[in-house]
Amino acid sequence: MAHVIDPTRCRACGLCRGVCPRKAAAEAHKGHVIDAKRCQNCGACARQCPARAIEVME
Repeated sequence: MAHVIDPTRCRACGLCRGVCPRKAAAEAHKGHVIDAKRCQNCGACARQCPARAIEVME
């Protein structure tokens, strides 16, 4: 399982990148993405996201 960012809700604020201990969140075209291989499913990014654009993908 990993977290994913809904591109329609992402505001590209970058807060998720700042809190990810594994640096799994990265900039992408008009937003951010999470590298599933690096994500340890800690939820830090989801708790930090003001747009609530990050969810757990099973």
